[in-house]
Amino acid sequence: MGLKRPDVYHNLATLLEAGISVAQGLRSAVSGESGRLPDAMRRIADGVDQGEGLASQMAQHRRAFPEFDILIAGVGEQSGRLPQCFEMLSEWHGFRARLRNIVFSGLAYPMLIVFVAAFIIPLPPFVLGQITDAEYLWRAAWYLAIFFVPVGLIVFVVFFLRPEHPIRRVVDHVAIRLPLMGSALKDLALSRYASTVRGMYEAGLGLADATELGGRTCGNAVVAHWLKGGQEAARYGAPVSTGFGRQVPADFRVVWESGEESGTISGALDRLATDRAERAERTFKELAVWLPRLVYFAVMIFLAYQIFKLYRQVYGPAFDMLDGMGL
Repeated sequence: MGLKRPDVYHNLATLLEAGISVAQGLRSAVSGESGRLPDAMRRIADGVDQGEGLASQMAQHRRAFPEFDILIAGVGEQSGRLPQCFEMLSEWHGFRARLRNIVFSGLAYPMLIVFVAAFIIPLPPFVLGQITDAEYLWRAAWYLAIFFVPVGLIVFVVFFLRPEHPIRRVVDHVAIRLPLMGSALKDLALSRYASTVRGMYEAGLGLADATELGGRTCGNAVVAHWLKGGQEAARYGAPVSTGFGRQVPADFRVVWESGEESGTISGALDRLATDRAERAERTFKELAVWLPRLVYFAVMIFLAYQIFKLYRQVYGPAFDMLDGMGL
């Protein structure tokens, strides 16, 4: 597929804004494209032609559409602001793609270091004939598993378990407290929350419903808990910011309060979404710089320990004998 999700959603938003029907827009946005997303959009267009709802059709193709996209499309469908909602989704997925590229580029070198080190660390005893070929490969596989299995489990939990799942909540609690990574994840969740609330509020939802949806889709259970009081405050007619937990950053709260007091909440939410997204992006870039260094340092320490242990195994008996002879 040539077009990525942000491009497809942007094309669809432009077509809908121009007055083209939803079904025709879905087909035109992926014209000439192939793959899971274009195929799903064409099938959805057929369903829309038959009178089915857009969001309900998207929900039948969950392998092609994340839950967040389905929720936003449903709100846009109900409010009549589908173009704005799909443009917001385009911006969000474009931002996520940039962050994903930053993180993956930062992980590529550490993963290469770990892979090479896994075969270098058991090499000395293998060369000295202390272990067999099978034992050498087993040790290399074990060292690889020590690194890649936890990483794989974390990726599975983050991408395949819903935010309300108990295991996902535990991972979110741990991740939000990690140096650098925790700060980036917090800013990312706050950005997504502000962006969703702004988009839904401008699409016609009340602040109570918009903040509820923002909490459900912010992507981190811990941050969602910090912000949950805002939804409850809005339900009782109080300013959203008065319900935020004390863990919510002071500058985030101040900008939100300013928007509420001046009646420019949409502008305030836009600033918050942009500012937190930029902070998250800067932190992920910094993490991409430091992560290879930390992994390289850890590998060197472990390799030095293995060499020292091997040295003691080879020459230790000789030194003990010399000590026993008083030499």
